Amino acid sequence: KLIDFNQGAFRELDLGGTKVQVSTAALDAGFLINVPVLKTHFQAKVSLGFKNLKGCLSKDAKKKFHTSNRLDSLVCLLNEAVKSDLVIIDGIYMLEKGPETLAGVAHRKDLIIASPDVFECDVVGATIMGIDPAQVHYLAEFAQRHNRSFDISKIQIKGEDIESVKEQLEWR
Repeated sequence: KLIDFNQGAFRELDLGGTKVQVSTAALDAGFLINVPVLKTHFQAKVSLGFKNLKGCLSKDAKKKFHTSNRLDSLVCLLNEAVKSDLVIIDGIYMLEKGPETLAGVAHRKDLIIASPDVFECDVVGATIMGIDPAQVHYLAEFAQRHNRSFDISKIQIKGEDIESVKEQLEWR
């Protein structure tokens, strides 16, 4: 079922001392499909599966994430509270210098990155955009909290060779 998380009920969650309103439908979903776009982000370096879950937040909570000076930590904690069952990164185009579509530069990539593991999806997506995933602070925090590795050779990748599709994008 397709649900607009901007509509409907919200439940308050405490994310490390910051209280936010999260869509009840997202929290109660039997199977949550997370479909971000492959893009860089001026604050978080990348905006992929982890950061896309901000779409589950109320409008005020979304603002709170960006004005709290804790964006990366809150994104990490949100992904512990809301689980993506399947992540499908739309990389048909990738956006450089996002998230503003008017200021960003779109690059045709013709890629789809999919996995039930949001961390692996984001590691692959960041790598393709030429950004070291260990330098993405919310990924680094999650890796530390959950003993995850950034070693891309440990991720099963089918299809294109990462090196053949990797580019160096600006994220500022």
